[in-house]
Amino acid sequence: MVWKLLCSGGIHPIAEPTVPYLIELSQLVTVDVKLEVLDILKSCTVSLTNIEERLAWQEQTWVALAVALPLFRQMRNKGSGGGSEDINVLVESIIELLEMDSNRK
Repeated sequence: MVWKLLCSGGIHPIAEPTVPYLIELSQLVTVDVKLEVLDILKSCTVSLTNIEERLAWQEQTWVALAVALPLFRQMRNKGSGGGSEDINVLVESIIELLEMDSNRK
């Protein structure tokens, strides 16, 4: 349901206030919920990387994700994905998307 509101068919304005909350939430939840939260964050990241010129709310959402890059790296480096390979794959994908987009500018 959250995914549908945020990024089904492209990213939606409700993502701007929600993404920072989801980033924080990803640190506090069980492995199963973390998997879902990271999947939503990855979908938002994918949607944003496909936009040539971002609107203000899209840029703010991107900034929230980019600011969390050290947190995503820490999750990868410490294996704090809760031992789930699926979580580690999602975290790595988010990192790659964020780094790829920041290198294209």
